[in-house]
Amino acid sequence: PVPLPSPTPTVPSAQPAAILPPTPTPAVVELAFLSGPADRAALYRQVIRGSQLFAQGSINLNALADAGIAWSRQGQIAFAAAPEGHRDLFAVPAGGGTIVRLTDSPGDDIEPAWSPDGRQIAFSSGRAGNFDLYVMAADGSNLRRLTDSRGFDEWPAWSPDGRQIAFVSDREGGNVDVYVMSADGGNVRRLTRHPADDWPASWSPDGRWLVFASNRDGNWNLYGVSAAGGDPFRLTADPANEQFPAWSPDGRWIAFTWDGNGQRDVYLLPAGTSTEVPADRWQAVATGKADETFPVWIR
Repeated sequence: PVPLPSPTPTVPSAQPAAILPPTPTPAVVELAFLSGPADRAALYRQVIRGSQLFAQGSINLNALADAGIAWSRQGQIAFAAAPEGHRDLFAVPAGGGTIVRLTDSPGDDIEPAWSPDGRQIAFSSGRAGNFDLYVMAADGSNLRRLTDSRGFDEWPAWSPDGRQIAFVSDREGGNVDVYVMSADGGNVRRLTRHPADDWPASWSPDGRWLVFASNRDGNWNLYGVSAAGGDPFRLTADPANEQFPAWSPDGRWIAFTWDGNGQRDVYLLPAGTSTEVPADRWQAVATGKADETFPVWIR
């Protein structure tokens, strides 16, 4: 096997209707995202204190920028890389250290998601022909298949209490919708129904809401929906594309990518609303020359 290089940490120089009360005091949270070439992206970190941003450093992971990344509460990073051609999952301590291979399958293993307790990783895999969802222990053992549909099932996202997993699927037609199931793969229910595509979902910290991206209005915008079901509501209406939303653990922000400058950059919008948030209320996190994508919150 071709080894992955060890990561090298470096330090770079009118009120809307409320759906989730934001934290009243300036909480300190951290955000990470991928940046760089599509096949060897690095992970960058930002500390957000109130509304101020502070660069925190980077780790060169040689990760695949289109395959997602996950950060556990125990400080482990899970990511996808392809040192041998097919995509597999790896883990590394957030402070740097030895990279551990978690999967070794001839099919692609992508889109990892840590369980809230850090003991399991859900992911999407094409090892059985089409993409389905699997779960394994944090060390790569005890692999279990969660879904087996005729379409593809991708982008798992654990609910904050660890009892449910949201995901996207085209199992009931050519379009992609958001689904929710029990963490053991049972009790699957469809959350969105639209001829357009609805892509990766992120839970609010209280587990009552999900935010996702959809191209139902032509370009990709962000939408929210109750975890119990109901009509989605639009959060952004910019003519560019907003994708890959991630709800902050303190409930104050939704991080996402925006491509209005010719490449994907990471932005924040204030959460706690069921109405559109205009672009002048967004806050830029990363606007470099390379693509910045897949924001994840460090809990």
